[in-house]
Amino acid sequence: MPVVLISKSARPGRNDVIDLRYGTALDDPKPFILSVTAEHIVYQTQAPPPFSYYQMKAYVDNNAEKLKTIAEAWIARGLKAETL
Repeated sequence: MPVVLISKSARPGRNDVIDLRYGTALDDPKPFILSVTAEHIVYQTQAPPPFSYYQMKAYVDNNAEKLKTIAEAWIARGLKAETL
């Protein structure tokens, strides 16, 4: 079943996590949530922290397909959320 990105947003009060919501449709009532942390970005890019929200958003945008593939793998395992 195809997976689509429903939304992406920063957590209220935290600029170091972006939540990506994936589902089988834009109105999926129980989407899978993939949380991308600043620590994950440091690990993947070897760039020194801290990161602004805009730098994190740029990482998420530039790696959209890779993150979608990760989400699809976790969804296939039956999970509803995962943190990177």
